[in-house]
Amino acid sequence: MRLLTCLCVVISATAVTRAAESVENATLRVEMAADGRITIADKQTGAAWRQVVVPSDPPAAARQVTVDPKARVIAAKLRLPGMRSDGSRRLAEHSVRVSLADDDRDVIVRLRPEEPGTWFEVEYPLVFVPERPESDLVFPHAEGALIPLRRDHPDFVPLPKDWIYSGLSTYCACLGIVDRDRGNGLLTTFETPDLAGYEMADVQVAGATLSVPRIFWRSNRLKLDRELRLIFTVTPSGGYVALAKEYRRHFRRWGYARTLKEKAAANPTVDKLAGAPVFWVVGPAEDVKAVAAMMHEDGIERAVVEIDDPYWSRPDEALRPKLDAMARVIPQIRDLGYVITRYDQFRDSFAPDPKASLFAQFNTEAYPDSIVRDLDGKLRHGWPPGYVINPRAGLAIARKRLDEEAPRFALNGRFIDCVGTCPFWEGEDWSTSHPMDTQGSREARQELLRLANEKGLVVGTEGGIDCLLPNLHWLETPMSLVRWTASSYPLPGWLPAPLKPEYRINLSVAHRIPFYSLVHHDEVMITWRWEDGFCRAPEHWQEKNLWSVLYGNTPMFFLDRATYSRWRKEIAQTNRYVCDWSRRVAYATMESHRVLTPDRTVQETVFSNGLGVVVNFGKARFAIADGPAVPPGSYRTFAAGPPRAYSPPPVGETDYR
Repeated sequence: MRLLTCLCVVISATAVTRAAESVENATLRVEMAADGRITIADKQTGAAWRQVVVPSDPPAAARQVTVDPKARVIAAKLRLPGMRSDGSRRLAEHSVRVSLADDDRDVIVRLRPEEPGTWFEVEYPLVFVPERPESDLVFPHAEGALIPLRRDHPDFVPLPKDWIYSGLSTYCACLGIVDRDRGNGLLTTFETPDLAGYEMADVQVAGATLSVPRIFWRSNRLKLDRELRLIFTVTPSGGYVALAKEYRRHFRRWGYARTLKEKAAANPTVDKLAGAPVFWVVGPAEDVKAVAAMMHEDGIERAVVEIDDPYWSRPDEALRPKLDAMARVIPQIRDLGYVITRYDQFRDSFAPDPKASLFAQFNTEAYPDSIVRDLDGKLRHGWPPGYVINPRAGLAIARKRLDEEAPRFALNGRFIDCVGTCPFWEGEDWSTSHPMDTQGSREARQELLRLANEKGLVVGTEGGIDCLLPNLHWLETPMSLVRWTASSYPLPGWLPAPLKPEYRINLSVAHRIPFYSLVHHDEVMITWRWEDGFCRAPEHWQEKNLWSVLYGNTPMFFLDRATYSRWRKEIAQTNRYVCDWSRRVAYATMESHRVLTPDRTVQETVFSNGLGVVVNFGKARFAIADGPAVPPGSYRTFAAGPPRAYSPPPVGETDYR
């Protein structure tokens, strides 16, 4: 259930009301007005971030306001707008606690609902707005997008109402706003992201209409029964890079950070991912073996070879010969030095049907007894024509399957679909035999990934919900801005395909930012989505090469035997062109990202091991002050100086068309 409304607010240029209460530290001053609005003022730069009230809501009011200047805490009772389970809107009472730390730029907000009854969602905090229209939304979807807030900007992109931690929404538990020219910003970090969401509200700033995020919180099984927490972090400069580093600080404080180097120490097979392209191979066992053999002959020393074979879904006697053949070739592929894995998933179940496609016969043992039940008792629909498995039941299926398959199939990796992209609330189960709330859904997914790690497997998934990263080794999707990618391609995924207009955002120098890699590059290997494989749209192949090099990430190929043979020379060239570099920075933190030209066609990244790269997406040569010019559609890597030592790509460019 979602309530979609047209939101429009008008901001007054006047200061907050005299009734405002305030606390401050060395860098920030925080005020709360009589109606609950918060203003955060940066004492060093003079910039201020103000909240505004949506006129369509009933008037809110703060009461029982207490201030503790020494502890830097403002506490109040607020009546805030929300939506009941029947879709009606009304005010609900909440306790709000706003606090400042002693010596940093964090404003901590804790919201505890106190209104009884059944609720679907509550809206708080109110909309924060920038001082100037020339500001951007930092949207950590996939790798990240920078979206102008002005609706009349040519690069503006509308966003629907959505959730934090969702495949078409944010992969990090945050949202940000930055001033495009001044570089100061406001980061909103969700410490209870499982229930958080946003919708865009139209506001007027200096005569311009801006679309800014408005936060809401989803109930947990129709109860607002837990404290909701978020942090506002004010940055004086640095734009989205500064916001990414602040979010990284929070992420590490939560205890989620586990580097790829640490993961490789626990499981040496993880090192095979460093600089490894990903190959989804479609076809029978002999075709998979033939593709792997050609890869090895072509000098591809490291790779993830994924078996996209539906025969796993229904291992009955009629299909046993095909699976036996796969079992024979897997050790041979593994001996080539590759990570060999197969598709699997424990989210969707399908009704048994001997006439159905094998792709629609996964996890039939869960149907119908282990399917999530909606409030009305009906089975919750998943990927059509399937249904969502109760996450705890999915974990039991996984444990049984991994144990049964291990002696037969010598896989050293596992791709587990859906885990890193589906919102946790979908596991909320109203069944009387296996009830579950959102927190239980999240915990079951985390346990599923721990289980796969305990089996000694290198583990990958689609998407990249980052609280799952401690037990993930590679991610498929973040390099593709999937909100504007997946719907652009018809199936099947290994054939060339016409693209829809919105696909331009996926490769746009105006929109793309490496937010995810600025936060997580040293924790996980990242690649593109399967539909977005490099030989799928050859006209964009070189662009994807360059984006992969800039971010220090790896290519994706989704193909069959004939497609590999068709593009064999080009695939081998891309392996050298991209992966030689990505291996050199695989374990490093991305320290910085800079745009070097006004049109954003020349960009630079620098990594913690002292290596960096300048990439030219443009059509003209770019002159480097302390080095050689970068040709159009090419790059130059460098080692830290001064002076920097620049190097060209290990192989030249190719025309893939």
